[in-house]
Amino acid sequence: MAVTKVKKIAVFGTDDKKEEILVELQKRGLLHIIEKKEKDLAKTKDEISTLIYQTDIILGILEKKVKIGLFESLKPVYVSENDFFKKQKEDYEINKEFIHEIWDKIKQKEELESSIEEKKALLTELLPWKNINFSINDLRSNHYTDFILGKIPVRFFENSKDSIYPGAEIDALYQDNESVYTASIVFKNEKDAFLDEVKKIGFEEYIPSSLGKSIAVEYEEIRSEIEKKTNVIKILEQDMNIYTQFIQRIKLFSDYIETEREKIKAEKMVEKGDYTFHCFAWIAEKNLKYMDRFVDHFKFMDYDVVEPEKGEVSPVFLENGSFGEAFEFITDMFGYPKEKEPDPTMFLAPFFALFFAICLTDAGYGLLIGLTSLFALKKFHFDDSMKKLLKIMTLSGFTTVVVGFLAGGFFGITADVVAKDSFVMKLIDKLKLFDAAQDKELFLGISLGLGFLHVFVGFLISFVYKLKGGMKKQGFLDVLPWIFIMIGVGMIVLSMLLKVESSLLKNIGIIVSLTGAGVILLFAGRESKNPVIRFFNGLYGLYGVTGVFGDILSYARLFALGLATGIIGGVVNTLASGFITTMSFTSIGTAISSVLWIIAFIVLIVFGHIFNLTINALGAFIHTMRLQFVEFFGKFFEGGGELFTPFRLRLKYFSIKGKENKEEI
Repeated sequence: MAVTKVKKIAVFGTDDKKEEILVELQKRGLLHIIEKKEKDLAKTKDEISTLIYQTDIILGILEKKVKIGLFESLKPVYVSENDFFKKQKEDYEINKEFIHEIWDKIKQKEELESSIEEKKALLTELLPWKNINFSINDLRSNHYTDFILGKIPVRFFENSKDSIYPGAEIDALYQDNESVYTASIVFKNEKDAFLDEVKKIGFEEYIPSSLGKSIAVEYEEIRSEIEKKTNVIKILEQDMNIYTQFIQRIKLFSDYIETEREKIKAEKMVEKGDYTFHCFAWIAEKNLKYMDRFVDHFKFMDYDVVEPEKGEVSPVFLENGSFGEAFEFITDMFGYPKEKEPDPTMFLAPFFALFFAICLTDAGYGLLIGLTSLFALKKFHFDDSMKKLLKIMTLSGFTTVVVGFLAGGFFGITADVVAKDSFVMKLIDKLKLFDAAQDKELFLGISLGLGFLHVFVGFLISFVYKLKGGMKKQGFLDVLPWIFIMIGVGMIVLSMLLKVESSLLKNIGIIVSLTGAGVILLFAGRESKNPVIRFFNGLYGLYGVTGVFGDILSYARLFALGLATGIIGGVVNTLASGFITTMSFTSIGTAISSVLWIIAFIVLIVFGHIFNLTINALGAFIHTMRLQFVEFFGKFFEGGGELFTPFRLRLKYFSIKGKENKEEI
């Protein structure tokens, strides 16, 4: 399939039924509502946005407290339509207050933890002086002496304790690795001289924040305050543990308020009159019949098909069937087609699966990927993007099974580690057309041949869609010549492979490719009226041949990755098999040793192949995607279009049981 035609419609109805109509439209997901230009639609109702933020934070905290297995967390959870819409609407205020209650306790706990950290820092500061059980002011109240606290670097204090300042009494109260914390009594008239002298050896004076209270008392007060706040945190933690039993309730409310946010956005796109409302929207042409049924059911609304405004660009509605839909995941990463541009999804789908398979060339790995992805799809609940990715991996995995057997790859098994007359080797030999590890030139040739085909299809798509889009001149003069060149070169290469020195096929190939080159030379610079400039622009256009065949050489990465997968798998098998070649059970000692070798064999086989599969599957996905984006899309696809985004339910945690679809009323 390709881009489906969309129509612009005006929807209108009575204002008293607006909310009911929007809810029902949201259930069906038929419309892409057009935003009003004159209003800021980025903001939704502050209360809803705040609630969504708070709910996400709360769920993140509560889910960490509950040990839920990965499989359990991915299982689909269903809710009835009545419980989702009617019950949640009725309980909105109760649930909102419940969220606020939990949120307040989370914030209280955060504030207490922050305060405790501050108090702990203060305790650390007071630690050297915690045994001072009198206030500084009391000691300074006499007219003759002053009391000074501070710290001196250890090295200076130990070397010159008695000679630091002869007229002062200096006592060490506390010591760490770097400093000695001291209390000094000096005559008031010598204080400045004392400070000047001790600062020469790195003395730093400490002035307590509270001079009227003893540091010992202050230290105990702070420690007691920390203890009290810690106890409050423990109570709050107990409350949070109790809240974990309400996780499903909070998730359901989260889905509901997310749905409400979408509805509020839609409401902001609606024009209101005294008694009516109206809005503009896009709808897939094929879905107009469902809109007709919807209107027949709701007597207080109607719609009209209208013409788009001048310069208004419609969004892109993609429809690729159950097979191609999954590969929209790849298209989405690049960008959506512009108006009149082809949807590349269905074109890239078979190439992506095939190239991924060639990068692995191992039937065993393909089987693991395919079965694991299929199991996850059938068993668990994922969002749309993850479902598409898993479908891609399922299709690519089973394609790898076919390609792997044809290339003689099955978990890297070779005759070096498994007997030739074994069932596995007989199966591999029976199914394989060539050996990727042995027939390297053939494997490279297949990779480049597929690259040639891929690039050729890209030019072909470009040519067809330029003709369909009314750009016939560009199609015939800019694209068709490259098709001629590739056909001609293909015929020449084929004649060489057939080892025919002088053949009709080769001569026709030369003529066809020269014809394409001639058209490029003559018309690549047709915008210029100067014949000299046109000629040199034509030469520059012909220089593009190097780019095209450089693109084809890029497909050698398929060969390299496919070869690497098999080699690493073979190395893992060879190393692991070395553990079990000398097993013996003739005595207790040798039996224990043999059991340990078997364990080592299993560990190396399992983790070695998991590592090989993970690294090379990731490489296969990335490099295959690159070939689509650069070498393939570069021939016909630019992207940058706006995707048709239906006004629909966007549920993260639940699926609605018996939810109406677009074909129902």
